[in-house]
Amino acid sequence: CNECQPSLTFFEQVETMKKQYLIFSILLMVLVLNINAGTTTLQPGAWSGPIKSTAGDLQVTFNIDSPDGKNYSATLDVPAQGAFGIPADEVKIKGNKVTIEIKSVLGKYEGKLQDNGKTLAGKWHQSGLELDCELKHGPKPSGPKRPQNPTEPYPYDATDVTIDSTDPGVKLAGTLTMPKGDGPFPGIVLIHGSGPNDRDETVFGHKPFLVLADHLTRKGIAVLRYDKRGIAGSTGNHITATTTDFTTDATSALNWLRTQPKIDTQKTGLLGHSEGGLIVPRIAVDNPENVAFIVMLAGPGVSGKELLPVQLEAVLKLSAVDDETLSRAKDQQRAMFEIVLNEPDADKATELLNKEMEKRHAELTASERQLPGMDLESMKASAQAVNNPWFREFLTFDPKPVLEKVPVPVLAVFGEKDCQVLPDQSAPIVEAALKTAGNANTVVKVFPGLNHLFQACTTGAPGEYAMIEETINPVFMEFLSNWLLNLK
Repeated sequence: CNECQPSLTFFEQVETMKKQYLIFSILLMVLVLNINAGTTTLQPGAWSGPIKSTAGDLQVTFNIDSPDGKNYSATLDVPAQGAFGIPADEVKIKGNKVTIEIKSVLGKYEGKLQDNGKTLAGKWHQSGLELDCELKHGPKPSGPKRPQNPTEPYPYDATDVTIDSTDPGVKLAGTLTMPKGDGPFPGIVLIHGSGPNDRDETVFGHKPFLVLADHLTRKGIAVLRYDKRGIAGSTGNHITATTTDFTTDATSALNWLRTQPKIDTQKTGLLGHSEGGLIVPRIAVDNPENVAFIVMLAGPGVSGKELLPVQLEAVLKLSAVDDETLSRAKDQQRAMFEIVLNEPDADKATELLNKEMEKRHAELTASERQLPGMDLESMKASAQAVNNPWFREFLTFDPKPVLEKVPVPVLAVFGEKDCQVLPDQSAPIVEAALKTAGNANTVVKVFPGLNHLFQACTTGAPGEYAMIEETINPVFMEFLSNWLLNLK
């Protein structure tokens, strides 16, 4: 969901994992906290509060324990991201000042005890970011509700499975949900967006693929979902993998599903979200005899080099940046893309990107260099994010020629407020390409009021994803299942 993430800019240091494209993804990493304690008024228990930024607030809790009253230990919870009990590094206490250092991500929390030791007023620092974060001592707050997450017992069978990819050394761990009864049942494989996604496409505590699989299986459709290579239970290297590699894995998953008992192979197809929307047409064109249909959820109609500038502008406008900052961000993105597109050697591109960032950093004023993400090392790290194998392929891959050859029924849907794959840019191109293919059984639809995750939203900004209780819009899911069940 993380899919098609906004590219990193000189003023916005964004962690490049996923799921996925928000500044707070640093808090998903494994941390260890051993507290050097002396005499202090720091109270054991839950210390909770928001890390604040223009992308929205992220609630965190430090759970501090001190069995002997002298030595401390603690864990970190980030409920919106489904992360609990994360161990962290060193905490130093001097007078009323508390410093929690997270060495594994070069992060640090600094706060001062106030209000008779009930409040820590301070800031979270990481990779040039300095974000306000006030923690309160008290009962641990409950995390965001995820009311659509299904709970057992299910009215269908759910089985953990392992699938061999045709790429050596890659085994995909997944879950097959099968309706009760003799079948045969229609089948569908769910294919994730970009980033290190598990089988549920987990992001900010939401589990879109779990919710979607539950809905479809209750409607009588068998659903296979799996962890991406190198993620959770699957083997292989996620870091070096490209969209082509993920296409190989998805094809292997489809072929495996077609061999299972009670599966109607004449009614089995694919659903891809975001990057997955680039993958499913490729499989349909290469294996038309094995694909009964494809569903594209926010699937791009243009290459990354066309999509990302539009995405960057949309995201930053929602973040209320001024016109000058937006212009400079777009200019830097353009410069980085030109280097990567014109220099096929990744090592040489690294040198050129570093020189470009050094030049731009030298042009900044002293006050600008103090802004989040505008120190030289952060700028260099941001630039290097566009130089990995996945990003290089994403920049240049044009989905239009593939879409013009798709011979099977297609449902292509977009969220009206999606600012990552903007419907105004991609939907017309997808529709025109499918018409060129002579594909009469095609539906292209833009759902009003939905974002990139197909949640009902206010603005569509990525910062809203975690705060919205809805995981996937029920009206959208009913539309999807009705289309699938009424295919001829």
